[in-house]
Amino acid sequence: MKRIFLAAIACFVVVTLTQGQTLQTVTTSGDTTTNLIRITGANMPITLTGPGLELGYQSATGFLQSYNRSSSVYLPLSLRGTTITTTGRTLINGATDDASTALQVSGGASLTKKLYIDVAVEGNNVFTYGSHLELHNSRFTGGLAMSIGQNNSGLIQAYSSSAMNGSLLLNPNGGKVGIGTASPDQVLTIKGGGIGFDGTSSDKKL
Repeated sequence: MKRIFLAAIACFVVVTLTQGQTLQTVTTSGDTTTNLIRITGANMPITLTGPGLELGYQSATGFLQSYNRSSSVYLPLSLRGTTITTTGRTLINGATDDASTALQVSGGASLTKKLYIDVAVEGNNVFTYGSHLELHNSRFTGGLAMSIGQNNSGLIQAYSSSAMNGSLLLNPNGGKVGIGTASPDQVLTIKGGGIGFDGTSSDKKL
């Protein structure tokens, strides 16, 4: 009987200690695990205060944020690694999801090195076959497309919402344009050859 009583007390102590453990207590005794950590929600309302790193799951969306609950201000967040891999689409700075583009950025981006884009394009018509880089403005219906075409060609095409009939403007506010030269001395300077025309006799105008 005494053994049963002692065993019951031991079980009670173990259960009490287990239920009373906090995350701080667990990580103090050992801060690594081989198990998957799965978060299924975030209790609302959130009553935390001060700055910190938050990891949660809410409204069918997982989130990782550096945030100050007292001042309601987002703080810098650094993701570090030799390679950072994502799947699906990535939206930055509250970009509106277009349901297709892999990386969507709202507010612009600044690069200190080259932007490398490798996408298969099947033809020299960017409206039919797509392009590598497209520039849009929500106030207008068209845009500017740039791409690498067939036969070692580079494509720059202005377009409207329905056809390749946009106007391409070079230095519309002034300046010089050089073809075959890095030092144009006229509004348009062509070096290394003349101007060729292709079409009917009525199209061959200068």
